[in-house]
Amino acid sequence: MAFWRRLLEGTSWQTLIGYVSPAFFQLVSPRDVSRSAYRLARNWFDEAKYIGAVNSRSRAVEHLGFGLSVTGVTRRKRDRLPFHSDVPTAHQVDSNCRTGESVLTLFFHQIYDEGPLFLDLRRNHFHCLGGAENSGHAFVATPLYCVWSPEFRNAMRELYAGFYGNTSPDAYRVALRSLGIEGVADIFDKAFGGERKAAASFQLADFKLTFHEVFTRCLETRSALHPDFLTLGIAIATLYDHLELDGGTYNVAGCYARAVGAATGPA
Repeated sequence: MAFWRRLLEGTSWQTLIGYVSPAFFQLVSPRDVSRSAYRLARNWFDEAKYIGAVNSRSRAVEHLGFGLSVTGVTRRKRDRLPFHSDVPTAHQVDSNCRTGESVLTLFFHQIYDEGPLFLDLRRNHFHCLGGAENSGHAFVATPLYCVWSPEFRNAMRELYAGFYGNTSPDAYRVALRSLGIEGVADIFDKAFGGERKAAASFQLADFKLTFHEVFTRCLETRSALHPDFLTLGIAIATLYDHLELDGGTYNVAGCYARAVGAATGPA
């Protein structure tokens, strides 16, 4: 925890440090945490790889056709400061532009699709095109991204399919078991609004409480977490931050259905 605090102090991430549960770092080995940090840093400084990741995600999102474009910013070497993500975005947040449904859809799409997952989903990296909400949204992706292991991505797909999709409840439990968190299913349900799948609101304080409960219960049951939970946590924290700023409630099940290209029924 101290390592991450030192790494992120002085960056735009500093305000989110307090939402990281110290219990997490007792569930993942220091070696795995260091490996994850090294991969994130290596991706951050590799400009060619970053551009390739942006292009890959841009093509995938365009193919899905939900009105979101993905772009990146070419940086000079001297501008590549560790995890300073303020540089790529100069857009001010417009209170008349709501991008919550787009970021939710993107979140699920990145899990469902192959390729890199961009983790910085905060509100100031999204804006409305043409100054109007219904004209589409743009996401300026920062170089904070990762590629999950196949087993973790598949388990997350099954988890969300079991919770928001049309698969059986058994699939949800199997996914929890494969992730090593079956014993905290009752708490994990809160992470996306519980039963409020069509009208969920999001607060960072709820994220902090819910995931601290998950990790504390995992400690009590002596569960071991997959190291990719670290980057999942970053994505969910920035997602919550975005949705809290955007305000209102969201049809999360509808966003999930849109992300996987499925038809959604009435809310």
